[in-house]
Amino acid sequence: MMEKPTIFKTHWDKETVTVTVITTIAILIIMPLCLWFAPAALKLIIGALIVVPLAWIACLTPRSLTMTDAGVELRRVVGRLKIPADEIIRMREVSPEEFKGAIRIAGSGGFCGYIGKFRNKRLGNFTLNITDQRNLIMVETKKKKYIFNGMLDR
Repeated sequence: MMEKPTIFKTHWDKETVTVTVITTIAILIIMPLCLWFAPAALKLIIGALIVVPLAWIACLTPRSLTMTDAGVELRRVVGRLKIPADEIIRMREVSPEEFKGAIRIAGSGGFCGYIGKFRNKRLGNFTLNITDQRNLIMVETKKKKYIFNGMLDR
């Protein structure tokens, strides 16, 4: 058992920074042009289809992971994901190779991190909540698999 909480602060890897910066710049350039030239009814649709999903992903961006005897807690920009210890079947370190070739079902493949539902042959369905493709752990419950930034032995 853990004597005190283990806390891992998230850091962005170069790919996350690059994708986030390029996406943000593109949106800042494209949005005004679309809104300037689009008919009034289309402006709301364009805004909703671009701004709302990106804002939602930004809110889900992982900030830290805390592991205690009570379970695992992922703190996001907005909200938390808590996995009680009695629901955890196993925890193990994973390598980025294990989720390579994954198909994104819903979420972000680089903007503010790798966040959302993914699937591949090796892992099946899993949820990524990472901002860096190094130091990864998988938390498995009876119903889901989660991959977070963190380390088991420190």
